[in-house]
Amino acid sequence: MIRILFLGSGRRVSLLRCFRAAGENLGVAVEIHAADADATSPTWEIADRMHLVPSADEPGFVSEVARICRDEGINIVFPLIDAVIPPLSDSGAAIAEAGAELILSGPATIAATCDKLRTYEHFAAHDIPTPRTWDATDAKLPEGASFPLILKPRCGNASVGV
Repeated sequence: MIRILFLGSGRRVSLLRCFRAAGENLGVAVEIHAADADATSPTWEIADRMHLVPSADEPGFVSEVARICRDEGINIVFPLIDAVIPPLSDSGAAIAEAGAELILSGPATIAATCDKLRTYEHFAAHDIPTPRTWDATDAKLPEGASFPLILKPRCGNASVGV
């Protein structure tokens, strides 16, 4: 039996169904655990076990995730939303100590992908096509920039602040 905990499961019903189907196709028993700070998360309807956790910005978040891993015998932890990545990156050892493997990129990758300007710089340095991006804090458009433009905060998600 493989027990998988999805953090910030929210509306990712199709993703959880894909993991369940993959287990069935491989002949591996999979127990799906869905954790979220919202007790009305749609994934709770299809998960084998549901866990209400504090918001990722609350001090008890990582310790509660570690407790769930320990108590439920979780093997793998998948963070599904940006908000849970920084606290897990800073305290991922607690998850390992609880016996689970945290599926998370390393600190350099997290730093590059949690900041839109750093993501652009990384892509540009590796010849990955990406829309032109610049820091607009000086309130001047770079030469050659033209409207229409999209202004976004460097950090954040869900189109907040666009």
